[in-house]
Amino acid sequence: MSHSRFTRWMRWLAYLMFLCAVLEIATRFLVDRGWIARLLQGDYDPAWRWEWYERHLHTGTNIYYGFDAFDPVLGWKLQPNLRNAPMYDGKQVNSNSRGLRGTSEYRYTKDPSGRLRVLVIGDSYTFGDGLDDHETYAAQLGPRMPGAEVINMGIHGYGHDQILLYFQREGFKYHPDIVVLGFVYYDLDRNLLGFRDYAKPHFNLTDDKLLPDTTYIPAPEDMMDKIRERSYFLDLLTIIREKTESRMGWRQERKEELGRALLNKLADEIIATGAKPVFVYIPTGEEIFDPRRSENWENFFLRFAGHRKDVACFSLRDALRQKKNQLKFNGHWGPQTNGFIADSLAVELGKLVR
Repeated sequence: MSHSRFTRWMRWLAYLMFLCAVLEIATRFLVDRGWIARLLQGDYDPAWRWEWYERHLHTGTNIYYGFDAFDPVLGWKLQPNLRNAPMYDGKQVNSNSRGLRGTSEYRYTKDPSGRLRVLVIGDSYTFGDGLDDHETYAAQLGPRMPGAEVINMGIHGYGHDQILLYFQREGFKYHPDIVVLGFVYYDLDRNLLGFRDYAKPHFNLTDDKLLPDTTYIPAPEDMMDKIRERSYFLDLLTIIREKTESRMGWRQERKEELGRALLNKLADEIIATGAKPVFVYIPTGEEIFDPRRSENWENFFLRFAGHRKDVACFSLRDALRQKKNQLKFNGHWGPQTNGFIADSLAVELGKLVR
């Protein structure tokens, strides 16, 4: 290569490096001042990372709620041995020695009397955001099924990937007879994320196989440095790409394919323990109160139900719509609606144990 050609290449390289530096500085400036906040909204890793960074920086909160505990595999879970920890709206959270909601302790071994054991897994709708312990549908299910033991293993913000890993690590140890998944459509979006309330596990679907792309999640004190070191400009390009894929429908396809694979794996794991999987569709307030909301969300669940005849599946959408004048929704369902959910669950589970 001649000296002049080498000089031109070095000059172009210097221009490129200068341009990248300018774009990075400009993006950080705009992000730090919130001037492109609207562009950054949505279920995208960079948006959630930036939100967590600001929350941790200004409040010191490690995850999302003060009662969350960091977990290097799951991302977060409920702290153990909580007593009357504040949530919001005056509600409180308690937990047992293993970090399950409520104060009741449960042995890993089954009751020698043969008592029916129901394990309930899911996200914040199961955990009970905005509810006291006794107001969750899992807690209200117990009295509706005399003689049964109901264990609430729900954790707020979880996707199906975290629900699967939590069941593989802890859920099977309880030797449940029935495992109920509270299915909320939002969780399909979370399956695409590697960061939400905090960093989380994530799976890729390759040749119809679920392959984890995270093996260890850094602690919050290390995460701050990692976020500072990331390129904000590349994160912005990631969001623009994801938004484009959403408009083209490609993200929806990925979401459903990955969600279907995770649900199949979860069902297989439950069956392998000797338990009966029961997947229940819990609609959000948007689906009940917004007449413009399409049926697409529920349709995914119904298609899955048609494919897995060995999984008991049913939807609460129609049942809750019939009672919509009695329902209260504030981001999550209130105590009365959780009671309606427990009523329907008790009826459906009763059919399985007759």
